Amino acid sequence: MHPLVLAEGPARAAPLHALASDHLEGALRQPEGQRADVVIAIDKSSSMAGDLAETTEAAARLIGKLRADDRVEVFAFDSAIHMLHPLGAVADTAALQASIR
Repeated sequence: MHPLVLAEGPARAAPLHALASDHLEGALRQPEGQRADVVIAIDKSSSMAGDLAETTEAAARLIGKLRADDRVEVFAFDSAIHMLHPLGAVADTAALQASIR
């Protein structure tokens, strides 16, 4: 399994909602029989105040696109790290989406 790099260079700093496009969704399509491992880090610091709602909504939509065998880890950070879902399959997609929103 190889890591999937979604953005390099200046785009790396772009918020998730800016990257949650057809390109991102297309990148999640793995060959048949291969799962995707996705890590989502949500910046909840005060500098994200204006973009936080869009970012969390994009993360929730992205989780909705995962296949049953894909694994995801979700954490938020401000002055501390808040683990929302450790790396693994999502048993309850709606509950995880609600905890992110």
